[in-house]
Amino acid sequence: MKKITTILLLLMTVVACSKKTAKQQNEKELLNQNTEIQEDVKDTITVIDSTLLKKSIALKHPSAFKDRLVYTVQIGAFSKPNPKLEADANITTKEEGALIIYRYGNFDTYKEATAFKNSAKQLYPGAFIVPINKGSRINITEALKISNEQVH
Repeated sequence: MKKITTILLLLMTVVACSKKTAKQQNEKELLNQNTEIQEDVKDTITVIDSTLLKKSIALKHPSAFKDRLVYTVQIGAFSKPNPKLEADANITTKEEGALIIYRYGNFDTYKEATAFKNSAKQLYPGAFIVPINKGSRINITEALKISNEQVH
């Protein structure tokens, strides 16, 4: 009788362990699927944001603004070229000292530049406005005086 009880207990333990293992395997599979779905969603959101960012402005050629004030949004500055940014025809580059500056857009008003900057911050958190007057960078206070604009 003891042998039957021992065998029965052993069988119950094996069955219980196999159920735990199957449950753990299912949990791991669900976790992996969830992670894959999150990555797919993240990639999709990035593509959508990037598309909206690119479509949100019709860019003008920068050389056309050598004689007046424009606002642009700087999205990065790096010591080495960034192939991803350089591949985007809407992004202009400029070397300043040892850095390569990447800027997006040419806006007639500070308000337009601010709206674009706020949108761009989703993809480029460090984005900021750079005013260019007659081809030279100036500070925002001076630009606002020239354009007779107020910061709201």
